[in-house]
Amino acid sequence: MMTMKKASRGTLLVVGFAGLFSLSGCSVWMEANRPTPINVGQFVVGEDRIAVIGDLGNPLSTVTESDGAKCDIYRLYTKGLKPGEKAAIAVGEGAADVATFGLSEILFTPAESATENQKHPVVFCYKKSKLIRVTTNLRSDQ
Repeated sequence: MMTMKKASRGTLLVVGFAGLFSLSGCSVWMEANRPTPINVGQFVVGEDRIAVIGDLGNPLSTVTESDGAKCDIYRLYTKGLKPGEKAAIAVGEGAADVATFGLSEILFTPAESATENQKHPVVFCYKKSKLIRVTTNLRSDQ
């Protein structure tokens, strides 16, 4: 009988740790899958519209301004961490998960949600299908 109790406690302990580790890792996954921001500075005056669309996809809408310029409107992630920075944070969070048996998730997961990247409006304007300006300092209420 004594052996049976020890075996049951051992099984319970293994199942408990497995449960903790299966629930942990949310913040690591969230950090690793955060969108990488677009560097709008990579688009230079004179660049072809088709090249910009090739990099960013189709715009949300296109409008024609009074000066005849056609402007494509996007909502893009323009702020956030670079891939190497995201990886370093994810590794640190993973190590904290192991060291605290998953309890660090109580802090990290809400923090990841609170610091989620936001999309910002960005307008690319063209004349004769050549980029003439990029506007990023628009007010965004969403």
